[in-house]
Amino acid sequence: MLWSSDRQYGPWPFEHRSELQAAILDARAELFGPTRAYMYAGDSPANLHAVPDAYVIDLSSASRPLLYLVQIDLVARAPLRHIAQHLLDGYLSTRTMPKRLLSAVHSAVVHSPTAAAACEAYAIGSGYPSVDAMLQASIATENVRGLVILDDDEPDLERGLRGALRFPIEVLTFRRFRSASGETLFAFDPFLRDLVPPARTTGAEPGLPPLDPIDIDTLVVPTREEGLKEVFLGEQMWGPVSIPESMLSRIRFIAAYQVPPVSAITHIAEVERIEPWGVSSKYAVYFKAPAQTLGPIPARDASAVRPTGNRYTSFARLCRAHALEDAF
Repeated sequence: MLWSSDRQYGPWPFEHRSELQAAILDARAELFGPTRAYMYAGDSPANLHAVPDAYVIDLSSASRPLLYLVQIDLVARAPLRHIAQHLLDGYLSTRTMPKRLLSAVHSAVVHSPTAAAACEAYAIGSGYPSVDAMLQASIATENVRGLVILDDDEPDLERGLRGALRFPIEVLTFRRFRSASGETLFAFDPFLRDLVPPARTTGAEPGLPPLDPIDIDTLVVPTREEGLKEVFLGEQMWGPVSIPESMLSRIRFIAAYQVPPVSAITHIAEVERIEPWGVSSKYAVYFKAPAQTLGPIPARDASAVRPTGNRYTSFARLCRAHALEDAF
């Protein structure tokens, strides 16, 4: 239940998949943020081997556009085989039918004015000769991922998908609630919110460029003193921790940010391996060697936003950072 002093909201499950699809479309700006374009795939050519429900073109990297094949479904339908087959067919089409996939994505972009404008601006800013050339880059096999949006948590389905498919799969949950008077609320975590860099502050070092997601190789986790001593330093590991699947192969370092009263990044370790944490969708990060002291790297400005959850950066940027404002 969602509660306030004047009204309560109870769960209101989606009855039909189309209702969930429509709600996602309405919330797409908040769900995907300003650097990702979401569009239906309904206008894709009928002869494409597999048409996903939607596409997300991720334009957050200045040099590497990514394409997410989106499947949307209700948990009650138990759609593991259906979702896995559609995602696999879509992924294989990057090799077997790239021209048809490019045509399908292009058609989806053309039918979405918001996506078309975003792609055109990105192509110009990133030096592509045309939007088609940029879309061609996004459908390269190494740039294609899967995104599954469900109306409830389903850990078994998530584990099943990731076990069956050998390319990155992200899973989002999008829930609906309603009050007795008929007002509706939706609950969701913005897509890959941990990867979104904070707004640049006036305290940041002049001349530091925004962090490009393609350069990310370091996970920064918040920890209290006891967790740092007993686990990060004592056990030379950290977990359980949520990590997007597409980031698993890219994390080479893990850094510890000590919450107040320390309020600083103080230790870093090189990552040896990342393994699933039990039967959950979280992970355990194991170190190659004991963590080393770093910095400390405190905030330069008392009003600076401090990490309250996982954050991502690059090792090179941490080495240059004199303050938290420079680290991300």
